[in-house]
Amino acid sequence: MRCIRCEGMTVEEWICTEKEGGISMVRCLNCGDIVDNVVIFNRLHAMTQFYKRGRLHGQDRPRLQVLRSLVENV
Repeated sequence: MRCIRCEGMTVEEWICTEKEGGISMVRCLNCGDIVDNVVIFNRLHAMTQFYKRGRLHGQDRPRLQVLRSLVENV
């Protein structure tokens, strides 16, 4: 999987927490971007709102499609 921000290599990590047991996330080795289910949902929601208002530029539309595919895979 490639990073959404920089197209760098990503690795899947498991972060242990006391309450939930653990969280699965993906971290970019190049830029350090961390993505989990909550981050994907929030980014998708924000970009969808921009798209509805006509503020999403042409270069950001493929990014919206990538986020939607990530949600479908989860």
